[in-house]
Amino acid sequence: MQTATQSSTNTPLSESLAQALPAHELLTVRYDETGGESLPGTEAIWVHVQGRGDRLHAVASASGLSLEEAGRLADALHSVAANWRWLAADSAPIWLPELCKERGLGLLSLLPSGAERSLAAPPAPGIFLPRYPSLRAEWKKLASW
Repeated sequence: MQTATQSSTNTPLSESLAQALPAHELLTVRYDETGGESLPGTEAIWVHVQGRGDRLHAVASASGLSLEEAGRLADALHSVAANWRWLAADSAPIWLPELCKERGLGLLSLLPSGAERSLAAPPAPGIFLPRYPSLRAEWKKLASW
């Protein structure tokens, strides 16, 4: 697997995504660097292309958030055009899986061994990559199929 990261980050989230979202090529960028709308909370969201242009994932870290903060982050995630939306947490409070289920989000657990899917994200059909011109241009450089 080839992993390209346009933004420099060494967070457990970005390091673990290749394991949680396996793909031939995975391109990772911060949402605010894709040319996407600037909305409250979206600066904490990462957008990932999982190999193909119709496999866009939006992922936000939910670690250490209160219920109210997680709700606002879930709202911000829903404003991001993507096929799947995820909250990722290294320690999930008991209420987080229920919040994700109610809001139509997936849940990724960040473990020392990497990330694993705790709750599957419901897919949203569509090809959203054209909405992110800089991400699409980077993806075209990497895409071999």
